[in-house]
Amino acid sequence: MQILRGRGLSRGFAIGPAVALRRELGAVYRITSEDDQVEAEVGRLTAAVEEIERELARTRQSVQREVGSELAGIFDAHDLILHDPLFLERIEDVIRGEKVNAEWAVQEVGADLGARFARIETAHLRERGQDIEDVVRYLLANLQKGAPQELGSRARGAIIVADELTPAEALRLGRLGVAGFVLEGGGEGSHTVIVARALSLPLVLGVREARNQVRDGAAVVIDGETGTVGLRPDPTEIAEAKLRVDHESSDLPEPEAGVGPTRTLCGAEIDLLSNIEILDEINVSLAARSDGVGLYRSEFLYIERAPELPTEEEQFAAFERLLCSHAPRPVTIRTFDLGGREIGRGFRESDEANPSLGLRGVRLTLTQRKVFVVQLRALLRAASVGNLRIMVPMVSSVDEVLLFRALLSQVRRELVEHGVEVPDSVPIGAMIEVPGAALIAHHLAKVVDFFAIGTNDLTQYTLAVDRNNDRVAGLYRPLHPAVLRLVDLVVRAAAEAGVEVSICGEIGGDPRATALLLGAGLRQLSMSPRAIHRVRERVAGLEMTGCQELWERACSCATAGEVERLLTS
Repeated sequence: MQILRGRGLSRGFAIGPAVALRRELGAVYRITSEDDQVEAEVGRLTAAVEEIERELARTRQSVQREVGSELAGIFDAHDLILHDPLFLERIEDVIRGEKVNAEWAVQEVGADLGARFARIETAHLRERGQDIEDVVRYLLANLQKGAPQELGSRARGAIIVADELTPAEALRLGRLGVAGFVLEGGGEGSHTVIVARALSLPLVLGVREARNQVRDGAAVVIDGETGTVGLRPDPTEIAEAKLRVDHESSDLPEPEAGVGPTRTLCGAEIDLLSNIEILDEINVSLAARSDGVGLYRSEFLYIERAPELPTEEEQFAAFERLLCSHAPRPVTIRTFDLGGREIGRGFRESDEANPSLGLRGVRLTLTQRKVFVVQLRALLRAASVGNLRIMVPMVSSVDEVLLFRALLSQVRRELVEHGVEVPDSVPIGAMIEVPGAALIAHHLAKVVDFFAIGTNDLTQYTLAVDRNNDRVAGLYRPLHPAVLRLVDLVVRAAAEAGVEVSICGEIGGDPRATALLLGAGLRQLSMSPRAIHRVRERVAGLEMTGCQELWERACSCATAGEVERLLTS
């Protein structure tokens, strides 16, 4: 089987016939308009915008009814662009100033804005350029009366292979019963990725020349966790893939009454928690019988409507829904983990050569206080309905935690003065994702109530590897001995101070690493809710003595390869 590699951005495993999606949009040519034709071109643009607005409204209503309000909110970003007078005025200015056809003006303005967004260092804002590309595609399709090819009965069970997909296209295809997506382009924070996750469909992005390498109708195997796409599988590989699909389809059983805690063979109790990005995943978390939410990435409330910031009431409603749904189980909400260049109208502009090492996480919280006071107000107001824990991202010093606590206390006092009911205290935790934080974990343990080890960024910062850079992606190894030693430091510091510690990187949901993590002393694993069933089965077959011996052997390894071989031996 030939293997193509990309980035797995929506978990899941599928096998099905490939359908290469080829758009029926024609080339866009520059056509000079006569003076008396210019306003007619502006009229064509206006008509296209109005028709797209109606179609988006219908789609939004349908999605809200069938899937949920949060996923429906994705289309607000497209609607905002369509209603942005500056965007439309720029297109109209090109039509009138250069006396050209509407299609050419739309493409020119879209290309210029796309190039501007591509130069932005901050991933969250850079990927909002994808929304503009989506709107440009809608406009051109309407003006040219083109559209993605109709699939009909071919869609059910198919693996869609395309250059890019708009969120509306992904939703439409999902309703037709496709099994997964392979895309050549698009961004990790794009709304199409969010749609795929909400629909529980595997998606692999960044597969170069994918459409030129697949044959329509041929079997394709897609793994949205590892980011691999298998072409031309032989009969044995097809049979194995179908068995895995059948196995994974049972990963989310219906909730069962009276299900007890997850325990190892020797009786050690392990908490299996959910990582949640969008609220539509709440039902998945509940169906998986999670022990709570170990990480809610609140920045997705921003990402889904950038560049606008969510209001206090919008955040309060989201937090209240999340807390109520899981009560009395704990729900850990991480404050906005954003940073870098200008990221929204509520943030002051800053230009950073290296935003990953710049003003992000708690650093941004402490410099953009007005923005974060809104979020902290929403969190404290929602705390009374559930078991809230607040997580502080990108901590690197004790001072940052103390300043955050002071800010939270100030917000609480102001709410109490206005007669708002808030709890006396809320547990505060530190996200350990910077090597420096791991090295001073024994000091941080004195000023926080819990730790959460974020192995994704911890690996990236420890090994100086950008996991989204294809050139060095092979060096990104969460099981590198250096990373394991930092994990060991944090777990030991937490145990000595009597504070809880969990792990919430991708490795937490990998059953192959479960024994290793338990051996390290971890008793709380946070993961995609779709991974909980497999990890629960793995935990039930383990005995702690063996896990501890495995951890000791792993810590003596010299390379990530040795650790990985140890886990598979």
